[in-house]
Amino acid sequence: MKIGADIGGTFTEVIMLGDDGSIAPIKVLSTPDDFGRAFERDAERVLQDMRDEKVSIKSAEADYGVVVDTKTLTLDEAATARLRGQMRAGVDTAHPPLFTQ
Repeated sequence: MKIGADIGGTFTEVIMLGDDGSIAPIKVLSTPDDFGRAFERDAERVLQDMRDEKVSIKSAEADYGVVVDTKTLTLDEAATARLRGQMRAGVDTAHPPLFTQ
């Protein structure tokens, strides 16, 4: 079996090629189902996306509530927890925030 994956901004696509030549494509959303809850995404995954240049440091903080130490490019867990707490308290589900990407 062989597996190929394309992790995009909107969709993640995976194609599996079986030993018998069968093909099984799978396509799922990469983005949150509710942009107002982007800050619930795993902070380590956001950090990895930032390192892979899929998310900017500015977007990691503004959109996902992930605070990164710009000198070491590591997750500031305490600051992330504080910011996400503030974001949760301020979510207006009728008017979700705009994103900075």
